[in-house]
Amino acid sequence: MLFKRYPVLLTHSATSRLVAAVVVFIVFGSGIIWTAIAYYEKRHLMEQAVEYTSSSSNLIRKSVSYQMLTRNPQAIQSTIENLVDGDNIKIIRIFDGKGRVAYSSRPKESEAGPDANTRTCSGCHDDHGVSAGTLSEKRDWRIQEEGKSRNLIFSEPIYNEPSCSSADCHFHPRSQPVLGRVETVFSFVRIHKQMDKTILNKTLFPVVSLWVASFAGGFLFWRFFYRRSSIYSKDLTKNVAGGPDRVFSTAGHLEKLGITSHVFSGRTSETPGTASARDILKGEVKDRPADAEDVVSVAIDSIRDPFIILDREYRIVKANEAYAEMRGIQLMDLMDAKCHEVIYGNHERCKNCVVEKTFRSGDPCAKDKLLNVKDDRELWIEIYTYPIHDEYRKVSHVIEYFRDITDRKRTEKKMKVAYMEMERIFDNAADAMCVIDEKFKILRVNNMFLNLIGRTKDDAVGRRCCDVFPGPECGTPNCYLSRMLRQPDRVIHFESERSLGGGKEAHFIITATAFHGDDGKLIGIVEDFKDISEMKKTEDELRCLSLHDELTGLNNRRGFLALADQELKRADRLQQSIFLFYFDLDGLKGINDSLGHEEGDRALKAVTSALKATFRNSDIIGRIGGDEFVVMPTGGGNVMGVSTRLQANIDMCNKKNDRYKISLSKGVASYDPACPCSINELLIKADTLMYEEKRRKRS
Repeated sequence: MLFKRYPVLLTHSATSRLVAAVVVFIVFGSGIIWTAIAYYEKRHLMEQAVEYTSSSSNLIRKSVSYQMLTRNPQAIQSTIENLVDGDNIKIIRIFDGKGRVAYSSRPKESEAGPDANTRTCSGCHDDHGVSAGTLSEKRDWRIQEEGKSRNLIFSEPIYNEPSCSSADCHFHPRSQPVLGRVETVFSFVRIHKQMDKTILNKTLFPVVSLWVASFAGGFLFWRFFYRRSSIYSKDLTKNVAGGPDRVFSTAGHLEKLGITSHVFSGRTSETPGTASARDILKGEVKDRPADAEDVVSVAIDSIRDPFIILDREYRIVKANEAYAEMRGIQLMDLMDAKCHEVIYGNHERCKNCVVEKTFRSGDPCAKDKLLNVKDDRELWIEIYTYPIHDEYRKVSHVIEYFRDITDRKRTEKKMKVAYMEMERIFDNAADAMCVIDEKFKILRVNNMFLNLIGRTKDDAVGRRCCDVFPGPECGTPNCYLSRMLRQPDRVIHFESERSLGGGKEAHFIITATAFHGDDGKLIGIVEDFKDISEMKKTEDELRCLSLHDELTGLNNRRGFLALADQELKRADRLQQSIFLFYFDLDGLKGINDSLGHEEGDRALKAVTSALKATFRNSDIIGRIGGDEFVVMPTGGGNVMGVSTRLQANIDMCNKKNDRYKISLSKGVASYDPACPCSINELLIKADTLMYEEKRRKRS
């Protein structure tokens, strides 16, 4: 009988239908709440993840922009490989304008050709892989499934900036807005775990609370309402015939339970007593207003961000569950407690308290603060305070509102670390570097620059560059900085000699590079000074060795020919005859064989001294062979007079040496501008005359 009765009760009993409706509401309501919270939390976390990846991708692009401008592929490859940490950033790829992987943190990928079917290339290629001709200027991101892991791939364009498109070395046209794309693959593992954890924490509590509240309400409904209403309904049915007084008495109990006397309908006859009882019951039932405090509580608990409301005694008069969870304190323990006592355990108010400032000024305040929450995690929050005024326009309460900015702080920290690394790279660069503005004032210098000029940072920064480290081009139309301001997109390389003080000079290769902001405004000009003084000194020494004889210090054959050729050109221009003396040291082989090569070297040096004493400093003297010397007097001269002076100087050398006698054979050739010849032809003519004199001496 009981099992046959239950279907009837479920279909005909109003209470059973109410219970069924409540159960259906709980199931569907909890499902809707779970779905809505999960959707919005996933969307919010995904927006934060994309914002973080966008900032990281922008940092990567700016990190390699200078190496791209200077066309330093090794530095670009090294930079992107160092930026990949494996946990967050897995892969960095840089595509060129043809869709090829120009650089990659995985070097083997840069050897592969373009794949027009990939998502990165789809903005510029159709379904058949045909190029659209113009790279996409839109940023793009997507989720990639890679086995059991998920990755967030972010792609953004590399623009053809003014500093790049107008460079002398640039080969991209100005009409090409995009040169390539940067693709960064971020690991989605941590974000996915955080997303699942956040969704679970956000949805589990309201759903469980809804189920617990529903079951508790059902129990109370059954205990205090359903049981009593059943008893009173039975009594009312039995006592309808007992008159209006009995009916009124029973119906009064039902009215206290909030039930209308629907059992009268169809169960009793319409007697004057029952009619009057129904009228009395309807008159006593009045509409009760909704509880405003309950509405406020529901609204407060529905707010996702933590907040509290404090009175002028700094007591917490209201707090939501998010705040209690953030602090790790039960919500009931927070109520009616002073915030500095229950949270920090202090009897005195906190220093620099923003709530106190709002009470004092009546204006909203804000600040950032680092909290150590449960599990020893660091939580950065942004605190806002808003005043609540009473009817006298005085601040009676303050709302303290908290927002989690941990992700933003972490990103700022990473940006700061990257900036500090760039600062250290700049300060410890091997070359001297400084940054100047458009008014030639020094904005920044590195340590090598300060060591170079011998000044402190305070003595250099803020002053004009020409006053701190002047060069010969300063204040002239050739000033490279003035040229760059007229054409700010250029990179200029040149050599300059600068004074370092104390009479010391140094040679530098100076590279000046202009940098602009996104709005095209000049940020500054970076000057790089590479000291090449030692290289210049080595070059001079090599040049000297290549043009001078190591033993005598005279011009060697190469040096003599270069100077003599210039002298012949001058003689042609002035139509002036010049002479060429060709000398040979007699008996040098005998001196070397009998007395040694050291004595032969001394004989050559003695001849050199005699030639220098005979001829002028402006005359061109050279040793073009082992024992052969040539002299070309500048501006003409008397051949006989020169020969006499030379013989006198040779005789003086012989007086000082009694072991052997120095003797020279000579040949003199004349150059006539009317009948020009080359310097080699003139040497052959003088050499022939010299050997004729040597044969005469032997005969």
